[in-house]
Amino acid sequence: MVKTTIRRDDIDEMVKQPKSLMPERLLDKITDQRARDLMAYVRSSKTTQ
Repeated sequence: MVKTTIRRDDIDEMVKQPKSLMPERLLDKITDQRARDLMAYVRSSKTTQ
């Protein structure tokens, strides 16, 4: 896996998107534990950026 980091001050514009990038009904296909793990991962990656 290749990780690319872009400094915040190098971003000209950030636009909130009206639709999530997460595939629809994704959570219907995974266990409750995996859903909790996914949400924990998403929350933790926001704080490290």
